[in-house]
Amino acid sequence: MAHLDIVKVTNVPGTKNLIFYNVDLAVGKNGSNKTEDVLLVQYLLKECLKLPAFSYIPGTSMAGTAQEGTIENLIISGVWDGRWQLYLDNFQNQLKRNHRNTLVDGRVDPVLNHLTLGSISHTQYTILSLNVGYGQRRPNELPKLASAGDCPAALRESLNVRFPVF
Repeated sequence: MAHLDIVKVTNVPGTKNLIFYNVDLAVGKNGSNKTEDVLLVQYLLKECLKLPAFSYIPGTSMAGTAQEGTIENLIISGVWDGRWQLYLDNFQNQLKRNHRNTLVDGRVDPVLNHLTLGSISHTQYTILSLNVGYGQRRPNELPKLASAGDCPAALRESLNVRFPVF
């Protein structure tokens, strides 16, 4: 189930921890593709694809449709399919072309041990890049994603975390 998590940022001076939205199990190629995790990835990815660096990625336009070259008609359904896989693959490739330390493997793996880099690949987790992209598009909504008007209803309960007031 998608959830709020904390990662320790060690490579940025003055930054210690970052709150972000994480998946429990992998989404994408050979992933578990559990509905809530897929919903989170689809929701974040769709917003990231609206950023200028990702607004048109070759190979992902919907040729022959009225909205060719847009992602507006992508449906956030919780089901992982070939269209979403294509967008994720191209998103990771574009991150790499933009000199981001990204593993291009067609998967969104959960952050483990609260670290920004994977222990095997030594690259930044894609889920962190998706959170950053969402934050660039909608900075006021990132801290309260569950309250966003277009947040999938099935995600709201697991992401709606209330912190105690002291």
